[in-house]
Amino acid sequence: IANVFPYFATEHAEININPVEKLDSLKPKVIEDSIINILKAIAQKKQILLIIEDLQWIDRMSLSLLNSILIHLDSRYILFLGTLRHGFDREIDKFITLLSRYNRLERVEINRFSPQEVMGFLSQSLPDHRITAEYHKKICKETEGNPFFLIEFLNMIREKGNFQLMT
Repeated sequence: IANVFPYFATEHAEININPVEKLDSLKPKVIEDSIINILKAIAQKKQILLIIEDLQWIDRMSLSLLNSILIHLDSRYILFLGTLRHGFDREIDKFITLLSRYNRLERVEINRFSPQEVMGFLSQSLPDHRITAEYHKKICKETEGNPFFLIEFLNMIREKGNFQLMT
């Protein structure tokens, strides 16, 4: 581990690592194994929460590393929380299938709000504002029923006090 991450060398050991001379030790599998070993060492002392948002953008090497971490570490000591949009690629689908096979996945699907749910959300959040049908339609189109975008929209309204801020 110390060859890849000098911080993990003993306190009194002299660290003389020349990455050019140690190219073999920097191969992806060695780095992957080192990261897994580091996480195993940490997991012996503390539970780990690993959060990665927007998994649909993850590259293949990072996905492979994440896969190895979640399969090789005891699930009692690591909790992974990932977010993912609909329409992900085949590699993500394989990742989800593998985690399911090892009973390492609990899937929680959060759907977008319907236009009626958007109106209800806005009405409850802004009880003193009257929202016209035209503006409601515009809000639905702009936010696509995404709760995060709706909350950001509401924060903008509260901050600026103006409904006409949408483009």
